[in-house]
Amino acid sequence: MASINWQFQKPAQIQKPEFTADVLGFRQFGADSVAQRERLLSLSSSSTVDVTGVNEFDSIKNTMSAELFKNMRTNLAGGLLEFAARFINDHIPLVFLKQFRDAQNTHKACYQRLIEAPLKVETFFEGGIFLNSYTLNIASLASHPLAQNLGLSGAEQKSTLGAWMQVDFVLGNGIEV
Repeated sequence: MASINWQFQKPAQIQKPEFTADVLGFRQFGADSVAQRERLLSLSSSSTVDVTGVNEFDSIKNTMSAELFKNMRTNLAGGLLEFAARFINDHIPLVFLKQFRDAQNTHKACYQRLIEAPLKVETFFEGGIFLNSYTLNIASLASHPLAQNLGLSGAEQKSTLGAWMQVDFVLGNGIEV
């Protein structure tokens, strides 16, 4: 019988997205090291304030746009303005890594491209803004160097703006960027 090497504790509701993810891993590599269940990720709220939602897409777009502009750093204005404009027009850009493994050296890719594809909201059920910040803790595990691989300066990442939506959407065709 195989054992589960990971465990994900998902949130009961999207309005409170607290979760944990445990893996079978190593804190440090060594001759005496034994793999054990380790907490890799945890997301927690800085407050117990409940989030209220709305069921009109225009209302959530206006609220999110106001928050984006209020929290905007001036040195990122171009990209963030473009994202906000696309969101307001129901075109949310998503970026993916398209990659094929090399046949001779399976540790390398023979093809890698960034693909941008538009997400178009078809039906909006409800959504809201998180009024409080969230903290993502990333454990420093030798077997899972996630923060290091992502180029993050620390294991604790704090959000400045967050939102949730329950929607039906269509993912459009992508283009290479």
